Amino acid sequence: MISRISALVDALARLNGCHNPSSRAYKNRNPLLLKVFSEKHVRDADGYRIFSSWASGYTNSENDLTIKVSGKSHSKLQSTDTLRDLVKFFGNQGCAARGVKNFLRAALENDEIYENTKLEWFIEDTKVKEIGE
Repeated sequence: MISRISALVDALARLNGCHNPSSRAYKNRNPLLLKVFSEKHVRDADGYRIFSSWASGYTNSENDLTIKVSGKSHSKLQSTDTLRDLVKFFGNQGCAARGVKNFLRAALENDEIYENTKLEWFIEDTKVKEIGE
């Protein structure tokens, strides 16, 4: 079963053209186009992180979103903000939330996801990991 956070990363990465070889998300192996906040991280000319592998970029994206949806990041997003707010936070038009919602409904097989779904809905108990994952 796909976790809510993973599906959310996938939906947002799709907006960034993550599988388009000419996109920044693809070239930088950075699905969410995360910015650099530490001098030790490799960056492109515009301050976006460059990861050494897709797996590394994806894991960092999952961790970043987990913090954001819980309202514990410095981004000022709160867990009571909505999916639309998150889409806009990442620099997309609010209307892009419809595509994200549709992607999430299909990925998670849940028609109860809306553009105004609160970010806290994406928080899951991540303490239990299956062996081999």
